[in-house]
Amino acid sequence: MCRRNGLVQLVLLVWCLGNVAGSESWESAIGFQRFLDRLGDDRPLGREIAISQIEAAAVDGGYQPQDGSGEFEGEDAFAGKAFRTVSSASRASGHARLVGQFLYGTQETSGFGARSLSPSVQRIDLYRADVRDYLSKDFLQPASDAAPKVEHNAIQNHSWSGQMGGASVDYMNAKLRRLDHSIVRDDFLCVVALANGRDTPIPPLMASAYNVLTVGCSHGDHSRGVTHPDLDGPDRGKPDLVAPLSATSFATPVVSSAAAALLECAKADPELTAAQHHPVLKAILMAGAEKGPLEGWERQDTRPFDPVFGAGQLNIDRSYQILTQRQWHQDTLASQEMEVIPLTLSQPASSVSVVLSWSRQVRMKRGKVTGTSVADMSLRLYRVNQDDHLELIQESVSPNENREHLYLQGLSEGVYQLHIETDNTVSYGVAWMADEIPRPEMGWEGNTLTPTALVEGIRYEWQESFDLREWTIVRTFTGGEDAETTLSIQPEAPRAFYRLRALP
Repeated sequence: MCRRNGLVQLVLLVWCLGNVAGSESWESAIGFQRFLDRLGDDRPLGREIAISQIEAAAVDGGYQPQDGSGEFEGEDAFAGKAFRTVSSASRASGHARLVGQFLYGTQETSGFGARSLSPSVQRIDLYRADVRDYLSKDFLQPASDAAPKVEHNAIQNHSWSGQMGGASVDYMNAKLRRLDHSIVRDDFLCVVALANGRDTPIPPLMASAYNVLTVGCSHGDHSRGVTHPDLDGPDRGKPDLVAPLSATSFATPVVSSAAAALLECAKADPELTAAQHHPVLKAILMAGAEKGPLEGWERQDTRPFDPVFGAGQLNIDRSYQILTQRQWHQDTLASQEMEVIPLTLSQPASSVSVVLSWSRQVRMKRGKVTGTSVADMSLRLYRVNQDDHLELIQESVSPNENREHLYLQGLSEGVYQLHIETDNTVSYGVAWMADEIPRPEMGWEGNTLTPTALVEGIRYEWQESFDLREWTIVRTFTGGEDAETTLSIQPEAPRAFYRLRALP
């Protein structure tokens, strides 16, 4: 549904009434069941995380998940919620209600699988995405001598998009610069929907901002291409990641609610405090994303994110592991300096994912934008060989993005280094995950070695050595496919050493 307001074409991301998640439970597809199995009743629920919900108005002007004005309490699926209308109050809209159920709802009442990963989020500020409201006096304030209003909440969720319409490039850039400025100044995560439909261009509002986390759908039927050639930072790819919902309106709050759960963990543990910074949280979410469910995912060194799926499909369990196992780093790097992060694999890894994220800086004085800058960063993975020689394995050197991504399949065990470089002083977040193949367990009976806990689909080698320096292959097999996995040793054979090695 499109609605012109002034010169901007605001798009309420309309959905088809049906199963919003498709044939598979979206919770299962994003690793939520594994997340539950890991944590049970101790899982984070978004406690003490406040969210701003920004919605385009329906035809009747409604933009709220529930009727009410000023500060009011939620009912039914929103029982226990404390709402505040920042924009002028209106009636409820069905779209906002469904988005709210995915974002913070306490129960599913729609029949469309609308459930939240963070039902304990209590405080929600409500904005109407309108040239007179959020885009103007209620938050961005581009026509005034004041900076954007302060965002006190941890997350903004934008399940709407804005196309050019008859608006000028300067008008759009002014909005985007102010949003990028406020994200850095107030350090919140801004999660933004792409438009639905693979033939639609990347929306200027708000998906073309640098510092947002842009979300598409796992089926790929969303905006494709790059940012508008006349906007700040042309030729940047979108999205950052995807979620398995039928429309971007609902994929976006699923990502926001996953972020709220992670933020609860980061706030509760002093050792994880730095993960609350938006570049770090973006990196954690993207590094944990999966490629496997997405047919045709690919990257290039200068285009390190897939043009349709970004970093991949949201996986809350993987991102939780990255967060709590401290597989991330946050720092400030001076111009022409390099950060070196050691990475050791004790076992071969079926895949390794690394994401680097940083923000555009927008300078303001007396409410006016005085300049912008974006650091040019690079990310490289090196193997440290026995003579300490560094062997380049992969690099990510996008010329115009504020994100970099390494993704490798089949990496052998060993010592590695991540190298991060910049041409300008910048604060950044980097996160990584290595899917190391578990070491099989070994049983010995008579003259036979019997491995257990093998990983299905992984190739294994039985190897033999007489001096622990040189090893020869005795035979290979595939876990879960080949019936014969044991190794029988003849009693009269010379004394030797044997090992079972997983092949990356």
